[in-house]
Parts: sequence; C-alpha cells; structure tokens
Amino acid sequence: MAWHCYRRSRPATLVAERFYNLKIGIPWTDLERRLDQESVMALCGEAPLLEKSEIECSMGVDTGRDLHVVILRDDEEDYERQHLVHLAVCPSFEELDALMKRFHVTCCVIDGMPETHSTRAFAARHAGSVFMCFFNEHQRGALKWDAQAGMIQVNRTEALDASRAAVRDRKLILPRRASLID
Repeated sequence: MAWHCYRRSRPATLVAERFYNLKIGIPWTDLERRLDQESVMALCGEAPLLEKSEIECSMGVDTGRDLHVVILRDDEEDYERQHLVHLAVCPSFEELDALMKRFHVTCCVIDGMPETHSTRAFAARHAGSVFMCFFNEHQRGALKWDAQAGMIQVNRTEALDASRAAVRDRKLILPRRASLID
C-alpha cells in the first residue's frame, strides 16, 4: 500500500507512525499517544493477583528462554474490559499445563516462535483451546484465525497498537499494585 493510501483514511499522526514503523522500519511513536508508567499504574484496582480461578479465563504466552504468561478474565459488567488476574514466568511448558487447569483457560494464544516444536506439543495437548500465533509483516487488517490448524497470523505492529489502545482506553484492569505489577 502506498503512502498516499494511508493519508486518505487515517489521522496524520497515525499515518506517519504506520509509515515509519511498517514501511521503512524505523521505530516512531506520537509522543501524545505514548504510554508512560503513570498511565499504566492508574489501571490498578483493588483485587490481588490470583492463584486460581473458578471462572473461565484466557491466557497469553510469550516464548523465549522463559515463558512469560498473562492470564485474563472477562469483566462481569462490561464485555469489552478484561481483568489481568495472574502473571507468571515459567521455565517449562509443563507449568503451562497446570496453569491451564488452575485457571480454567478456555483460550490460549502462544507465540509460535522460536520454540516451535515445544509450542506445537503444548497446543496438541490442549487442542481446540491453544492457538499458535505467528507474526506476519504482510498481514493487514483483522488477524487471520485458523481454528482448524490451531494457528493465528497477525501483524506484529498492529497487535502492539491494539495492546496499547486497550491500556490507553482503559479496557484492561490490573490487580492492585505489588512488586510484580510494578
């Protein structure tokens, strides 16, 4: 898509950000839209982090040397909001199995790279509930969700923009402040 196509349908600041980030690969952000620690910490509520949940949850996992886990639960009053109920850093995929059970995880999205073999095995153990996410720089618009294959394709920049928007628009509620949250 050419630069002029961005300009027609988006505000100028978003146009420039997307052009720099997606087209020429130079990190850029609008300073007025940037998240700071104060705005993130303002999302903290009074609930503590949980060790288990009887209510269904969703889970996101970033793979690497360790597995960084975020577990979310839908807000009972506003379907567009979610509560972060648990954070974990797990050294093994077997620990993810226990979290799936303890938090009644019905949907888990896990980074498909770089641990593809281990991620596939985890997804196979929880077929229908675990979806491997692969970033595709050419993906535009809505993410591509293939339930049959247990895979999702999404543009990394668009996914990060959506996460930032959820924080900025107060669609995420964090637990009360604690050292792990800070």
